[in-house]
Amino acid sequence: MAELSALLRTQLDRMLRCGTTPIDTKSGYGLDTDTELKVLRVLHAASTGDDAYPVKIPIPALVQAKEDGIISPEFMDVFHEKGVFEHIGTHRVLEAGKKDGLKIYFHRDEMYPMQYATMAADLGTRAISHCKMLTLPISFLSTLSHLHM
Repeated sequence: MAELSALLRTQLDRMLRCGTTPIDTKSGYGLDTDTELKVLRVLHAASTGDDAYPVKIPIPALVQAKEDGIISPEFMDVFHEKGVFEHIGTHRVLEAGKKDGLKIYFHRDEMYPMQYATMAADLGTRAISHCKMLTLPISFLSTLSHLHM
């Protein structure tokens, strides 16, 4: 974990020297729970004061780690795409995360127009990203005024 922490600190220092102040870190790339928790512990340890490192994957082990004070997730994200998480799976994951107190980011319609923009609004999504193939009726855009796209 010390090596990973040192690598993170080096990258954060480089980003700060280049003028980047807000960063968004993502997890979910660990191939098992132990690896994922290791990454999240490093991110949690790197956080100071009011800084936050969003954790974007609600699984029972992570919820337990949050309750134990080991990590501090605030947000979650789901990759809503054909062949990844489609409508029912996406809705289940987002509802579970919301139930666990996580705010929702929505990664969708990057490769295919999935046509479920109303789900984002219904769940109180904070932001939608990667919307290369997003199509919305003009009348629906006004209902998304709270989103950052």
